[in-house]
Amino acid sequence: MKLLRRLKLKSRMILILGLMALVQTGFIGLFAVHYLHESLDEQIGQRALDVAKTIAATPQIIKAVEKRDSEYLQPVSLKLAEETQARFVVIGDRQGIRLAHPRPEKIGHSMSDDEGDDNSPALVEGQGYLSKALGSMGWSMRGKAPIFSSETGAIVGLVSVGYHLDQVEQIIHRYRITLIAVIVASFLLSALIAVWFANHFK
Repeated sequence: MKLLRRLKLKSRMILILGLMALVQTGFIGLFAVHYLHESLDEQIGQRALDVAKTIAATPQIIKAVEKRDSEYLQPVSLKLAEETQARFVVIGDRQGIRLAHPRPEKIGHSMSDDEGDDNSPALVEGQGYLSKALGSMGWSMRGKAPIFSSETGAIVGLVSVGYHLDQVEQIIHRYRITLIAVIVASFLLSALIAVWFANHFK
């Protein structure tokens, strides 16, 4: 406070208005970054779930899962991942054993080994759901959907579709850079206004 009193009126006004601009822009920026992050996560998650449900309802996929036909499912899953721009499309049977995976060596192993979460909502409860976890393909937002038999309606498997979160972080990073530029511009503008104001009433 003593230091503030020693400053001239013009310097005080520049400092005060500049700090106000920093605080206001900072709070707004933090809120915007948080909201943007949540919104992007939600959009990517919903897309993953929609794709998973669509694949799970495909008649050819259902028949192949019932037959445990990995030779058919493996190339199809890779093609579907490319078409939907997903990081991966994993297909499993009723016990959660992989029938298709981007890494062929993972086929025949349990999805719960390194998928990072429980598959029971899809395999036991028959519900589609979202999860964000670290799996064998890295951090991803995943949509999982059960596969139902077209004849009996029983659960015969599940589909897991994942989108990497790297893209979200890249967008957030670009936004942070923009935010810093806005804060600096706001501070400079406030300083100019303070200078003009102090000169006007001097």
